[in-house]
Amino acid sequence: MANIKEIDLDWPGAEEEYERALELDPNSVRVHETYAWDLQWLGRLDEAMPHLKRAQELDPLGLDLNWDIAVLFNFSRQYDRAIEQFQKIIEMDPNYAPVHGPLALSYQEKGMYEEAIAVLKKANVSGAQLAYAYAGPERETKRRKYLMI
Repeated sequence: MANIKEIDLDWPGAEEEYERALELDPNSVRVHETYAWDLQWLGRLDEAMPHLKRAQELDPLGLDLNWDIAVLFNFSRQYDRAIEQFQKIIEMDPNYAPVHGPLALSYQEKGMYEEAIAVLKKANVSGAQLAYAYAGPERETKRRKYLMI
């Protein structure tokens, strides 16, 4: 029901449904995870993290949950913590594709462009994201190459 209310943009109703779902099953990984995303999109980042952490306690090896936590750190501008979390995911599964782009973004936000470029190249990412990693006037030629301009 919470997901249906979200589609209708009934955020208070969705929150009510999430809270009811957690009353019925406080150990539901899915409810904690989706409720966290709902809170995140509403800008309530501090309220979202405890739900993701609880879901992670219930499913510690869940790559998607660990990714969710890293992305929330990114959204919260906690780039060091995001990088650390993304690196844990890579240790768990080096082939988990969704990790590379946001990890590179965390590095870029910290001005660590060489690290961002290395991550993107290792993942065979090209185009605009790699071009963005080549920030700064000293990298203009390479940036244009990746943007094809």
